[in-house]
Amino acid sequence: MDAAYFLRQFDYNNWANQRMLDVCANASNQGENLPELALDGMSHILGAQEIWLRRLTQRSGGKELFALKPLAELIPLSKQSGEEWKNFIHAHAEDLDDFRLDYTMLDGSAQSSSLPDIITHVCNHGTYHRGQVAKSLKAAGIQPLSTDFIVFSRL
Repeated sequence: MDAAYFLRQFDYNNWANQRMLDVCANASNQGENLPELALDGMSHILGAQEIWLRRLTQRSGGKELFALKPLAELIPLSKQSGEEWKNFIHAHAEDLDDFRLDYTMLDGSAQSSSLPDIITHVCNHGTYHRGQVAKSLKAAGIQPLSTDFIVFSRL
């Protein structure tokens, strides 16, 4: 696949993360208490994005990146992470299919994955956990916006 496909996937991922964070910010600004599960879920999504990006760029970082973060940190982190991912994909557009990463999982096991598989994993991981965030918001009486890919595709 070409880089344009993966860039679009990250455009979607970034849009969906921002939408979820906007709902959280609006609820918080109206004095509603955000469920910790919502902030924990968004912290986890963005922490995972950062862990994978650090592996790819050979920077350190591990489980501490999953730490619960306040909304005020999550909003700029989402924007920064999304931009860094897109820059990385652009930089590897020519060798996308040939790029393999040998890395160590958080449990210490050695693994190897292709860049397309890593990008797909990061985006799918975000979708999975945004569903959990949406469920926690609904349970707290906060209506989340749709983050379905088909909604994004109509923009």
